Amino acid sequence: MNDEIKTGYKIVGFHVRHKKLYSCMSINWSGYWDGSPIWRSLACNYSTTKWTNRKKGFGPLCVFEDLLSAKRYFQSNANRKIFRLYECEYTPDRTDGNAYLPYKGDRVYLDGIPSGTVFANKVKLTKRIKVGD
Repeated sequence: MNDEIKTGYKIVGFHVRHKKLYSCMSINWSGYWDGSPIWRSLACNYSTTKWTNRKKGFGPLCVFEDLLSAKRYFQSNANRKIFRLYECEYTPDRTDGNAYLPYKGDRVYLDGIPSGTVFANKVKLTKRIKVGD
C-alpha cells in the first residue's frame, strides 16, 4: 500500500459541548449535532494531533484536493457556526473510487460528491483556515 502523504482540505463539524471535530455527515441539515445512535456510528472524529483512519467496512474518507474547491463548497453550503475548514494531510485511497457506507451487509453509495473531492484512507487536520464572508 502506498503511504504517500498529500496536502488537502477537510470540512468538519465542530461540536461545541464536546469540543470535538466530527464528519460533516454527523451534523443534521438544520445545523445541529445529530446524536442519534446511527449518526454516532457513522461519524469519524478528526484531530490536529492524530490520524483519523477510515472505518472498517466503510468507503474512503472525503477530502478536497485544492483550497479553491473547498472554499467554494464551504461558502455555498456550510453553516459557519457549526462547520470549520482545515488544511490536512492525507494518504490517497486508490482502491474504491466511490464514497459509501455499510448498510445491512451491503453498501449505500453517496451521491452528490462535491467537485474537487478526492478519497483518502487516513486524514490528519493540520491548521484551521478562516473563510471570510
